[in-house]
Amino acid sequence: MNTVTESASLTEHFKVRTREVNAGGHLKLSAVADYFQESAARHTESWGMGFSTLKAHGLFWVLSRMRIDMLSYPSWGEKLTLKTWPKSARQLIAPRDFILSDESGKTVSRGVSLWFLLDTESMKPQPLSKLPHSFQVAPDGQDAIDKAPAKVPAPKNISSSISRTCLNSNIDFNQHLNNAVYLDWISDALFEYAPDAQVSSLQLNFLNELKLGENIAIDLADSNGVITIQGQKADDTTVFRAALTLASR
Repeated sequence: MNTVTESASLTEHFKVRTREVNAGGHLKLSAVADYFQESAARHTESWGMGFSTLKAHGLFWVLSRMRIDMLSYPSWGEKLTLKTWPKSARQLIAPRDFILSDESGKTVSRGVSLWFLLDTESMKPQPLSKLPHSFQVAPDGQDAIDKAPAKVPAPKNISSSISRTCLNSNIDFNQHLNNAVYLDWISDALFEYAPDAQVSSLQLNFLNELKLGENIAIDLADSNGVITIQGQKADDTTVFRAALTLASR
């Protein structure tokens, strides 16, 4: 994998691997999220604001909301290019976008995300002025998607449910469920309800962390073709909510 760092963006190249495709041989949503997560982490590390540096300052990044639009689904072995860049901060929120393209330069996916800086002890959002360094942002108006990820409402009239347990293989170095795993679980819930459905757009709200050994009930509701999915612990703590728009067949 080659990396090119520009003034306010990072571009990386990926080749779709076997474990990143579904049974039909097409790229999984979780793989898109993983590409983006990896590139975002490397970009912040290159500025001295990544995991290791922030840990020494008692801080860490946490993903709050994300939207991913899928224009097409690449197949196993295809070569892809991801470009990611941060945008101007809004109060405590640090936005970051990405565009994923194929070898011909055609966009296959694009996304927007909102990040918070948390204190490791209080677990409360911190002002971005606490970062050890400043960073460059893309010019205003350079958006992968022109709308920020929205707040997802709780699902009503549940159509189907599945359950999952946070296992050791799901944990990242922040000691909670890795963000990309939620996309696999969402895909599992959708498959149980509509096996042939394909997502064209997904909005995801991360509300609370899930730790090793904790169980979660994942409920799905269908309202006029808009799928809403919610994950809750046994004590009714909401862990995530997602809204999915399905592609026409």
